[in-house]
Amino acid sequence: MIKRQIILILVVLFTFMSVSGCEKAQQMSVAGKYVLEEGKGSFVELNSDGTFYLEEWGQVLNRKKEAVTGEYTIKGDTITFTKADGNAFRATVADAVMTDDKGEKWVKE
Repeated sequence: MIKRQIILILVVLFTFMSVSGCEKAQQMSVAGKYVLEEGKGSFVELNSDGTFYLEEWGQVLNRKKEAVTGEYTIKGDTITFTKADGNAFRATVADAVMTDDKGEKWVKE
């Protein structure tokens, strides 16, 4: 009985470690600096620890710079960015190009 419980616990722990290891591997593979393709001076830095820094120039801000920080998670080819204020936005990534929810492309340097 105890032997079965130990085996079950080990299986659960191994599965959990494998899943979190996969997410870490995905974060490391997408980590880096992505520059807005249109060359507006905007960029996002994805850190391998799951945090990000976004610096964006915008028309709404009258060309003023906006800096946003937070955390990101990856599921498949979708990256979910959660800002420090709790709001979230998404992008997809493929072949070192990230496409945000507005259709803008960010190219990895």
